[in-house]
Amino acid sequence: MLQQDNLPEKEEDLKEVKNRGLVSNIQHYSIQDGPGIRTTVFLKGCPLRCAWCSNPECFHIYPEIMIEKKKCEGCKTCVNICPLECIVYDEKEKRPRIDRARCDRCMKCVESCKTGALKIVGKYMHLDEVMQEVLKDELFYLNSGGGVTVSGGEMLFQKDFSLQLLKECKKEHLHTAIDTTGYADWDVLEEILKYTDIVLLDLKHMDPEKHKKWTGVDNKKILENAVKTVKTTRVWIRIPVIPNFNNDKENIIKTAKFVHQIGAEKLSLLGYHPLGKLKYEGLDRAYPMSSLASSKGEVQPVKKDELDKLKQTIEKNVHGLKVTVGH
Repeated sequence: MLQQDNLPEKEEDLKEVKNRGLVSNIQHYSIQDGPGIRTTVFLKGCPLRCAWCSNPECFHIYPEIMIEKKKCEGCKTCVNICPLECIVYDEKEKRPRIDRARCDRCMKCVESCKTGALKIVGKYMHLDEVMQEVLKDELFYLNSGGGVTVSGGEMLFQKDFSLQLLKECKKEHLHTAIDTTGYADWDVLEEILKYTDIVLLDLKHMDPEKHKKWTGVDNKKILENAVKTVKTTRVWIRIPVIPNFNNDKENIIKTAKFVHQIGAEKLSLLGYHPLGKLKYEGLDRAYPMSSLASSKGEVQPVKKDELDKLKQTIEKNVHGLKVTVGH
């Protein structure tokens, strides 16, 4: 039953997020999503399919069922209660598996699970509900120079709710950031930027064909938006350093030169980690990075010493650009 992806959005799913936001998580006390202590609001929905993504539960703009294998006791209640009979119990793996193509997301299986092995990822929330969570940490923002970061998935995918949320944050005089791929029409991003203090923008590769092969889309729109965004607000560029994809010297230098040329505030190197693998398994999806495994085994995390070497390479070839390892 493993799939590269689950079912695409239905028309009713897209209508649902016009008046409410579909939130996968609200993370308090975050120190990796912009300056200071922040609250990060993660929204579901993303047009990219990055092979290394650590948040695959944010791909789709509908609530999904996540399976936590370690919590499953093998009672098979979910198998018996499913009205469409689209759940089977995998005796070898000791966990249920869901035929996502047939599942209508009635969530009866989740409601019947006593151990919490099945959980819903994605909650529809009204603006005031999200703001109530955000304002809990207002004192921390003031003392640390922090604020609110809207992330995803791709927060621009829920452009209406993201805009409402950012506007409301500015009404409360909160510092705002967005964590984005930059993959959207400029008019959408331009409106968002009116209420954004800083943009955390990922650049994955400078070659459009390689970018499309590994993410599902080319980078033309992303690079064009990067140039325009820097002219509008503060921008921190981040490179997720992925083995066998973008960690070669040529691409790293080319990316750094682009970042310096457009005038971004800094460039951060973020190392690949396989923390998303369990999430893929919990969604009954194949982990894309596993297909890149060599005779030596799975693709290994990128260690700090490799990132330090790349930082040194950039500093030798691109003078005047601030480069950091990590967020």
